[in-house]
Amino acid sequence: MSSSSNSFSRQEFIAPRKRYKFGIMDEESDGSGSSLDSVGNSETPLLSAFPHFSYATPFEILRRMALSLVPPLHPSRVLMKPLLDPVGPTVVITILICLLSYASSKTEPFKYRTLEALTIVGLYMIISSSVVFFFGHMFTGGRYNISFLKISILLGYSLIGHVLSLVIPFALYSYKDPSPEPQLGAVDQVMGRIVTEHASDKLLAPLSGGESSDVPHNSQASALRENLNHPSSVISGQTKSNESGDSAFLICLPFLAGPATLRVALVLLSPIQSPPGRMILGTILCLCHLLLLIILHASFVHPTFQYGAKG
Repeated sequence: MSSSSNSFSRQEFIAPRKRYKFGIMDEESDGSGSSLDSVGNSETPLLSAFPHFSYATPFEILRRMALSLVPPLHPSRVLMKPLLDPVGPTVVITILICLLSYASSKTEPFKYRTLEALTIVGLYMIISSSVVFFFGHMFTGGRYNISFLKISILLGYSLIGHVLSLVIPFALYSYKDPSPEPQLGAVDQVMGRIVTEHASDKLLAPLSGGESSDVPHNSQASALRENLNHPSSVISGQTKSNESGDSAFLICLPFLAGPATLRVALVLLSPIQSPPGRMILGTILCLCHLLLLIILHASFVHPTFQYGAKG
């Protein structure tokens, strides 16, 4: 009697434990029943209305971001895994736009250019995904098995290399503080004082009966003129800090952004069997991916860039 009551209470009154995950199902199902069966009976999808994405925990998203910096040994196996989660690429793109917006506030005209950064990154994602999707179907005769959405997500994950390649030089650059109104520099003040004193001495020389005061002023003017001929001594401190940032960017470009670009190119080119097609599409994709990083660095992060400057 007691055992039957225990089994009855265990079966009827104890509700099964359910776990909710933010994610969506993989579009490549093996056709063996419903796609929800692969998740398990103890897990309930929170976004089950979207049947084309995969489930991904926060730890899994961080792992995919780290793997995006390493070229795969078997690119075709990457497509067999459920990679279609919208959270990872959204986080990467959001971090990139926030970094570009904050870095643009450190350069002239000292304002947040979030719309420009969002426009550039958004247009790149749409255009590059369309180009890969079009050329992939053209070179495979319509048998390109990577969807437009999966191409966009793979490109979004690959932008983690751009984020790291921009945040390291940004930490090393020295930006000048925005001044509300321009002030006369120290060199201009000294030059103006010397010219004024020299002119006054010239006017007062006939009255005083001597021209001995011209010699020290002429020596000061000649010394100042020599300093003006060598402006590197005036801005040497800022130049050294900018050179360290530029060196860090040139190191991050091949060692961080390069492997991330190579990974996404190998994965997206794996369904293409034609060598000329791989060469054409791989060249276009790698060049555009790295040129985006160079444009973002020069337009938003570098301290000497002036947005909207003429000449």
